[in-house]
Order: sequence, then structure tokens, then C-alpha cells
Amino acid sequence: MSRESTWKELETYNEHEQFYLTLHLARQDPAFFRQFLAGLDKEQLYHKKLIVPEIQGSWMPVHMDESMVTGSLDQDEIIVYKHNRYTPVFRHAHTFFEMVYVLRGSCRQTFGDREFTLNEGCFNIITPLTEHSISVFDDSLVLNILISGKVFQDAFYSLLRFSNTISTFLNQSLYLYEQSSWMIADTDRDPRIRDLVLDLTEMSGSDKPFKAMALNALLTLIFAGILQDHEAGISFPKKPFSGDETILKMIARIEQDYKTVYLQQLADDFGFSASYVSRLIKKKTGKSFTDIVQGIRFNKARHLLETCDDSIAVIAQNTGFENLEHFSRQFKKRYGISPGSYRTAVRSGEAFPVPDQEKQPVTLSA
Repeated sequence: MSRESTWKELETYNEHEQFYLTLHLARQDPAFFRQFLAGLDKEQLYHKKLIVPEIQGSWMPVHMDESMVTGSLDQDEIIVYKHNRYTPVFRHAHTFFEMVYVLRGSCRQTFGDREFTLNEGCFNIITPLTEHSISVFDDSLVLNILISGKVFQDAFYSLLRFSNTISTFLNQSLYLYEQSSWMIADTDRDPRIRDLVLDLTEMSGSDKPFKAMALNALLTLIFAGILQDHEAGISFPKKPFSGDETILKMIARIEQDYKTVYLQQLADDFGFSASYVSRLIKKKTGKSFTDIVQGIRFNKARHLLETCDDSIAVIAQNTGFENLEHFSRQFKKRYGISPGSYRTAVRSGEAFPVPDQEKQPVTLSA
């Protein structure tokens, strides 16, 4: 599919948009609207995932996880879909990252009591568990790019381990309390980035081999383009973490050297004692040095178990565990299942709950 055909497909009103447009027009005549609502079946609305706030029991995804989105985010890791025009406005939050991109026109977004317009060529990166809403009530084209948290830790390893505006924002939301729960990047309608987004959209809807690899590469190129040419267009609702930046540099270092880093080495590199660094990390994040390192290692290991055919011993070695026996024992303790059984089950389509410590951001104190 070419970019032109992808654009044409996005312009075409799908079944949901046709319904929402009819609903929007019906609201303009109270008598007709009551009659229209009376003819709707709430079970059908729920089955088709159609949002009608006036009908209790219709689809209303207020708290969304990976299983509730179009496709399987847990499997694909990146999913792109159009925000259906004329969708009734509803506040919601989700367990994954979202990038809203305005391909054409504009949209309105709300975060708490803050409301603003996102214009053509702009991205809004929204961190997990952030309550927000979006409004598109014209022919604007707005895309939702849904990204599982582990993508930022695995596919964007090179982005996260170097200091830049985006990595600071993402590392805070991955490991610390996000001082800013969303970030805007204005690309000034950059046609190169627009084309990359169209390519990302086309790839997301395809069944091509190496799809996940291609999606990760395209999203990395988008981030690189923003940093290279539009870093001045990045803004936050409030200033990012303004405390001692040493803790942020330590987190970036742990992310970079998670396989081999140890506390004394980290302390030496920053000119502190090991006991001081241990207390600082605990005070600023609420987690110990070991908790953070192990969390990164387990996330990497799970990703490799799901996506590659290396032996479990090789995966254990490549993610910094002492040996296969130690890895297997700790993995089962953490997830309640052995690494081999986990790999088999996940590849057969079975889903596993993620432990609470891997869902929640760590609290960062100033």
C-alpha cells in the first residue's frame, strides 16, 4: 500500500465514524435524539465497541489496558489507528504510552482542567495512567499511536541511554514519577515526519514479516527526526523534574549498563560512597538500586522470550543474570511460571498479568 492509498483510506468514513456523525447530528434535535436513542440496542453497542454516553451499558473504556485496544498491543507492541471523527468525548486512562499525531486539521485535548488545541504536524506523547480526553468534530485526521512500555526499554534502548529532551521525559515516566504526564512536539508540519507516520500506519495494519522490527525502526526514526530538527518545538505542561539531576543521570546510566552495573561502580563513577548512592536512590525513587536493575533485566528477558529463539541460558546471560539456574528460580518467583513455560504459553496466545511493581511508576521526591 502506498502513502497515497493509506491517506485515502484514512479519509474514508468507516462504520464507526458514520454512526458517530449520525449521533452528532441527531443531538441537534432533542425530540429526534430521544427517538434515535430509543432505537439503539445497548448489547449491540457494546459488542461493536460504540460509545453512547446516554445509554448505560454501552461501550465506555474509561480504564484501558492492552487487551481493550484494536488488535493485540501486548503482541505487536505498537499499534496505529485513526481516532474516529465525531466520537463522543470521554475521559479515560490506559496502561500504555500513547502518541497523538495530527495528520490534518486539529483536535482538542483535555488533561485535568487544562484544555488546548493540537494543530497539524504536532505530537502529544501521553504517559501511562494519565487521564485525558480528545475531541475531533470535523474532517481532521488524528492518529493514535499506542506503544507498550517495554518498547521504550527494549527497542529504544539507544534513545533512553543518551541524554536528550525526550529520553529525560520517558525515563522519568518509566522509572520515576512523571513530573509532566504529557509532552508536545511541534514538527512544523514537517513532510518527512508526516511520511514516516504514514509508513508507520501502513505497517501497523499489515501482516508483513519482521513487522515488529519495522515498526520499531520507523518510530525510532520519528523520534530522531523530532530531536534533530524540532527539539525547540518540544514543550511540557510544567517544567520537568527540577531537583538534583544526579538521580536522572544515574537512572540513565543504569538503563545503559543494566547487564553489568553494580552499586559500587555507580557510586565511584559519580564520586559518592555506595551507601550514599543507595540512600539517594531509595529516597528519590522509593525503590532500591537492586529493584530497579532487576526490573530492567526482567523486562528485557521477557521481551527476548517472546520474540527470539535463543536458548533460555543465552537469554539469561544476555540480560545480566548470574546463570541459568538463578534466572529460572527468580523468574518463577516473580511471575509464577518458569521461563520455558512462559515462552510456550505466550507464543500460543495466552496472556499473563504483569506484577504491580512493573506497572506503577516509582514516586520521585524533589
